[in-house]
Amino acid sequence: MEHRAIDDVTWRAQVASRVHELENDLARVRSGAPPDPEAQTEYDIAKEKIAVAHEKAADGPGLLTPTWLRRWASGSDVETAWNALHAAEAALVTILPAKMLRARLPEMRAALTTTLAGDGRLAEYTSQIDAAAKATEISGDQREQLRVIRTAIDAASDAAHTNVRNYRNWLLIVSGAVTVGLIGVAVAHAFNPDVLYICEATKGKCAGGPGADLGQIEAAGALGGLLMALFALIRLTVFSGPVALPLWQALVRVPAGAVAALVGAFLLQGEVLSSITPQSRSGLLGYAVLFGAAPEVVLRFLDDKVNKVTAAARTENDPVTKVPAQTKAVLPERDATEPEAKVARRRPARLEHEEAEGRPAALDQYRRLMKLADERTNAGERANAAKAAEQLARRFGFTERDIT
Repeated sequence: MEHRAIDDVTWRAQVASRVHELENDLARVRSGAPPDPEAQTEYDIAKEKIAVAHEKAADGPGLLTPTWLRRWASGSDVETAWNALHAAEAALVTILPAKMLRARLPEMRAALTTTLAGDGRLAEYTSQIDAAAKATEISGDQREQLRVIRTAIDAASDAAHTNVRNYRNWLLIVSGAVTVGLIGVAVAHAFNPDVLYICEATKGKCAGGPGADLGQIEAAGALGGLLMALFALIRLTVFSGPVALPLWQALVRVPAGAVAALVGAFLLQGEVLSSITPQSRSGLLGYAVLFGAAPEVVLRFLDDKVNKVTAAARTENDPVTKVPAQTKAVLPERDATEPEAKVARRRPARLEHEEAEGRPAALDQYRRLMKLADERTNAGERANAAKAAEQLARRFGFTERDIT
């Protein structure tokens, strides 16, 4: 494939790198034994999808043009490119040499653990990966199972990134609308000072006369919001993907600070806040900066959501939906003082049989999840691992003694 120069943009560079890797995989497959017709079909699919991904990564419109803005907001380029790469990877699972495929199973299992934590398919998919890793020769049926697992992981990752992009777009829409409204208020006040009149006090009293400049109050509030945005960027988990959600979340504080400053100025100069006397211009602007920083308390709740959503995107997890567990029988909570024999009598016979069959694999999975919950630095990843471990513990009766 002939390669064109690709702009050094984060996701385009990542796609280009992945394209080269998959092309090398295709070359290794081609250098092996002649493929049968079915394998040739999968080879052609992988080659076609790799070409699509490279084309999307190389086709970058001019910066800030209408086409660029439309694609940036919809994510059409990045989604098409990564969907094509995922389709190529799924096709390669069925034709890669067994040695290469087996070497990639640990990575697939790690992605599965973080992507489908708490999902009803997790235990079954994990056992299928373990069986393929232990097999002397990976059969066609096992390759098909691995293809399904790879597709499930990629689908969850794509859904997570879509959620992140939609959330970013809503943040920008709301912030843009608020900013336009603030500019409109400032312009209207500049032409007619009686619009949203705020007095400037003299010796603690409002005695009429020229009012405060709303544009200055908004600017002071925005300055307070910008200061809080800097602190927010330090606190938020860094996400180096194409959406850069923490940056947009932090910048929401700028228009929010301007709105808070206006509202606070009305309350302050209108003597609604009886404990504080009306202020002169300098004092009012000082309070405007303070009011601009005040929304930080509320916006920290949004920061927590951003950390959760971006963590899910990094770990290929959909933060909104989960596939329900396939087990129909649901065990009630176990009382710590309740005898084990009494708990066992409540379990349906079918569930007891399933637990006996799957307990060794589930125990290995439980230990891995507990280790992840202890070692991960990201709060979202720790929460996902701990939740999945808790569900396994409830189903199989594991305790902390089973970790060792």
